[in-house]
Amino acid sequence: MNATRNVRWELDFRVNLGATGTRFADGLRAGTLFGTRCDGCSRIAVPAVAYCERCFEPATEWVEISGEGIVESFTVVHIAPGGPPRPYVLGVLRLDGTDGLFVHYLGGISLGEDGSPPADFGPGARVRAVWAQDRTGSITDIAHFQVL
Repeated sequence: MNATRNVRWELDFRVNLGATGTRFADGLRAGTLFGTRCDGCSRIAVPAVAYCERCFEPATEWVEISGEGIVESFTVVHIAPGGPPRPYVLGVLRLDGTDGLFVHYLGGISLGEDGSPPADFGPGARVRAVWAQDRTGSITDIAHFQVL
């Protein structure tokens, strides 16, 4: 029989964001969500990317994203290394005017005692970004997406 042990990891590291990541992070710090439009196929990606994941062409046009969209899918997280207090809801979102998916925390959902979401919540629900009061230029500058 295999034994289990509790393990705690603390990792400190620095990441070079590059020009595109830096501009995206600067937007987050300012409370603005940016994507980039591909020069080849015109797809809009958020977070912003330097090159399109679909056609590999440069994505040089910056587009301001409204921060609203719909839930495509979600999961209730009961066990995780980090994040908000559990259980919490993690959403796969399609933000208005974008062509990809964006994963982030969802707020405004009252989970049942068993951790289940309400029956009237699911794919298609509208959401809006809620910005953290103190922003540092990281993805958690969006505190969560509020269900409307």
